[in-house]
Amino acid sequence: MKQLSSLNKYFWKYRRRFFLGITFVILTNYFRILSPQITGYVVNTVVKAIDNNSVNAKNLTAANKNYDVVVRAVISSFEAQSFGNKILYAGIILIILAIISGLFMFLMRQTIIVMSRHIEYEQ
Repeated sequence: MKQLSSLNKYFWKYRRRFFLGITFVILTNYFRILSPQITGYVVNTVVKAIDNNSVNAKNLTAANKNYDVVVRAVISSFEAQSFGNKILYAGIILIILAIISGLFMFLMRQTIIVMSRHIEYEQ
């Protein structure tokens, strides 16, 4: 690790880009974890629609408390919709989340790679 300590001055010099890259990493992963939660909601909704007797509404309400704040907001906007519209809107939301996650991944890579190029050419 002693050999890597020589890089600390460059991390300090380019700290804004480094922290911006870390922020993009966090945002990318955040939007990636929202997709499985929405998919889980859609699956639970389909199961509820197929077999109303085996799935209690109380269990679905308890499961909704485990979702992220953003997912709960999306679910609450779905409640007024019909069954087909819920699935259609969930699919559109999943596509939007994938695009947002991809955008942040692109920005993350560009920020960190540009920072590494600055460090590489400065030496």
